[in-house]
Amino acid sequence: MAGARTPHDVSPLPDEARVHAESTVRSQLGTFGDRIELDWTSTTWDTIALTVRARPPSFLWDSLKGSGAPPIERTVRVRVEQMQ
Repeated sequence: MAGARTPHDVSPLPDEARVHAESTVRSQLGTFGDRIELDWTSTTWDTIALTVRARPPSFLWDSLKGSGAPPIERTVRVRVEQMQ
């Protein structure tokens, strides 16, 4: 993740750090990582925030319950600290 050691010239979340973080998240989730949405819009200069949205696998869910399981949405926040 982007943090105090990542240069923050223009954006609180530099593109290079975002791309690397997204690649890591998707890789760790395996094939399920291909079906998620990653949202960084809550990120500020003091806090890195990542919201993950996904629809859970629907194995037999449609035939048993109708429209499927509700979407999953989780947000993780990490405070950016400066070494003093």
